[in-house]
Amino acid sequence: MKSKLLLVTLISIFTLTGCTISIGQPAPASNDANTQNAANNQNTSAANNQNAQNAANNQNATNQSQGSSDVGQTKTVGDLTVTVNAVREVSGNDTSQPKNGKYIVIDASITNNGDQTRAVYADDATLTDANGLKAEAQYSPYGITELNYVTTTLPGHSKVPRGVLVFDTSGSGPYTLTITQNGSSATWKIQP
Repeated sequence: MKSKLLLVTLISIFTLTGCTISIGQPAPASNDANTQNAANNQNTSAANNQNAQNAANNQNATNQSQGSSDVGQTKTVGDLTVTVNAVREVSGNDTSQPKNGKYIVIDASITNNGDQTRAVYADDATLTDANGLKAEAQYSPYGITELNYVTTTLPGHSKVPRGVLVFDTSGSGPYTLTITQNGSSATWKIQP
C-alpha cells in the first residue's frame, strides 16, 4: 500500500511540476529558435553570396589591371622552368638612375630540370617594349637588392626560389619578355 501511495505521489509531483512550468510561461522556445536559425541561415547565405560576388569582382579587377599579362605563368625554356612572379617599374634612387628612363624589374623563379649546370646570362633575356625597342637584362642597380639572374648558375635539378631580371628602358608597355636557353625560347606578355 505504501508503494502505491509513493508511486501516486511521485506521478502527481512530476505531473504538477510539468504543468507548473508550462502554466503562465511562454511556449517552448524551440519554434522561435527554429525560426531564428532559419533567419540566420538566410543571412549567412546572403553574406556568402555577397562574399562570392565581391571575390568575383576583385578577380575581374585584377584581370583588367593585368590585361593580357602572363604574370604568374610558368613556361619551359630548354631544361629550365621559369615563372614570372611579379613585375614592377622603378625610377631609381639617390645612387642609381636609369640611363633610359626607368627600370623594369621582373621577379622570377627558375628551376633547372636538367642534369647539367645552367647559367642565366644577360644575353638570354630580352625585354621588348610596345614600339619594338629591345633592352637586355643587366646587373642590378644600387637599391635593387634581390638575387640578380644575370650571373646565376643553377646546378642540375635545382631551383632558385626568387630573383630578378632588371631592364633599363625608355619604352612603354605592354612589354614582351623573351628568355632563350640552348635554342629554346619562351615569351611572356607583361605590364607593370
